[in-house]
Order: sequence, then structure tokens, then C-alpha cells
Amino acid sequence: MPAHTDQEGPRNPTSKEDVIRYLKDAFLEAHRAIGTLTNANLLDQIRDPYVERLRTTRLDAATVFLSHTWDHYGQMVEYLRMNDLRPPGHQ
Repeated sequence: MPAHTDQEGPRNPTSKEDVIRYLKDAFLEAHRAIGTLTNANLLDQIRDPYVERLRTTRLDAATVFLSHTWDHYGQMVEYLRMNDLRPPGHQ
């Protein structure tokens, strides 16, 4: 997560530009974080990014990050279909 936000995203976006800026910052932070992974540090224990009182490995955190993204993608596809819209790339 970008350092200036929490897990719920920006508190009071006032424009489309605010949302786009947040998303771009989040992707930059994700790329930065994934870029720090090496074979030597994958099993290092870190604070769980989703439950602060727990510990996890860098590998587990990266795996959840990637799989959780697909959960949201699936939710967006279903929302579009329920509203008679075709998601990009879907027939």
C-alpha cells in the first residue's frame, strides 16, 4: 500500500484525477515492493500486510497480493455482466 493511505484506499477522493493518482501510486509501490524480492529473502518473516498482529513470509505476501488482485478483477467482471455490460476482452 502507498505509505500515505491505509487498506481502504484514499479517504476522500474529490475527482477522477484523485482516484487515478491513487491507482498509479499503488501500482508504483507494488512494482517497487515486488522488485525487492530475491531468492535470498523470499522466506524472511515480515509483518503481515493485512493483519498487523501476524507475521508472514515475503513469498506469502507476494502470493496473496497477486491472487487477491484476481479476486477484484472477477468482482468487476461480474458487476459489469450483471449490468448488461461486456468486460473488455470477454465475449
